Amino acid sequence: MKNLAIFILFFLAASPILATKFNFQVTLKCSKIDYYHYSVAHFDHDTFTKDDQIGGRRLGEANGDVTIYSKGEQSDDGVSLMYQVYSSITHNCTSKGEERKLKINLGNVDVFQGQKSYKYDAILNNNGTKA
Repeated sequence: MKNLAIFILFFLAASPILATKFNFQVTLKCSKIDYYHYSVAHFDHDTFTKDDQIGGRRLGEANGDVTIYSKGEQSDDGVSLMYQVYSSITHNCTSKGEERKLKINLGNVDVFQGQKSYKYDAILNNNGTKA
C-alpha cells in the first residue's frame, strides 16, 4: 500500500514534466468572398468535463488563403491516456458572409508522446454549421 501511495505521488508530481507539446499549422482556404474574418482554436475533447483548449485562440481577417501557426501543451487528460485533438474554426467565408463554425477532428495522441505537430488545410467555403 505504501508503494502504491509513493507511485501515485510521483506520478502526480511528474505530470507537468510529462506535458505533450503541440504545434499547429493550418492554412485557411476561402474563395467565396474577397474579405473574411476567422477565429481558430484547438482543443482536447473530454468526455466528463469541459474540453481543454490547447494554446491560444487566433483571431484575424484575411483576403484569400492564410496560414496560421499556434503552439500549446497539455499535461493531463483525466481518466484517458489519449488526447482527442480537434480544431474549432469560426468564419464568415460564405456566399452571403454568414458566420459558420467548422470542427475538424485531428485524431488521437498518446499522452506520453511528448510532442506532436499538425499541418493541415481547412476549406472554409460555406463549410460548417451556422454559428
